[in-house]
Amino acid sequence: MDSIPQTINVSLHVVCGTAALVLGLVQLFSAKGGEGHRRVGRLFAYLVWTVVATAASGLVLFEFNAFLAVLTLLVAYWTYSGVRVVHTQARGPQVRDGVASLAGLAAVAGFGYWLPRLQVPWVPAITYSTLATLALVALYDLSRFLFPRQWHRSLWQYEHIVKMLGSHAAIVSAFSGTVLAVLQPFSQIAPSVVWTLLQLGFLIQHRRRTRGRRRSAAS
Repeated sequence: MDSIPQTINVSLHVVCGTAALVLGLVQLFSAKGGEGHRRVGRLFAYLVWTVVATAASGLVLFEFNAFLAVLTLLVAYWTYSGVRVVHTQARGPQVRDGVASLAGLAAVAGFGYWLPRLQVPWVPAITYSTLATLALVALYDLSRFLFPRQWHRSLWQYEHIVKMLGSHAAIVSAFSGTVLAVLQPFSQIAPSVVWTLLQLGFLIQHRRRTRGRRRSAAS
């Protein structure tokens, strides 16, 4: 039987995770860039940080799960980086962003070393692919320090789209992987595939809208 602190932690995690999942869907189908989008986005970020905090405390204090541990890392980094590009925009990455990227890479290295020695069930294909995603995103963010200044002005919106959709995809994967445990690993892989296609679709859509606005301004 779970203890009272564990029950409270799990309940808060489930409630905030479900709310974040729903708000992420709202963001997918709502108008982008307006005050409503920003307001829902801020609430989504707050919910995600609560999900990350409750997941981390649950993994450390109550029961460790390798898949949820690496997914929690990925959600945290996706969300941090996706929110930060909104604040930095044309300024580009700052020192704190470089520190966060290096911390992400250090976490990948630590888990890569530690997990094979861990005596708990885990699926290498899922876990390593999640760590690889985190490493690629962190490496990309470090490479942004080398970008010409003018690139950040045009790239930050694309980065925000990819990263916030990535955060939502990780939450959906955690939900489906837990609720549909009998269908693992497909219940964990499927959301990543679908949301990757969504990332591509929204990038193409944003590119077309940007070109359309430029043509309108030029005419």
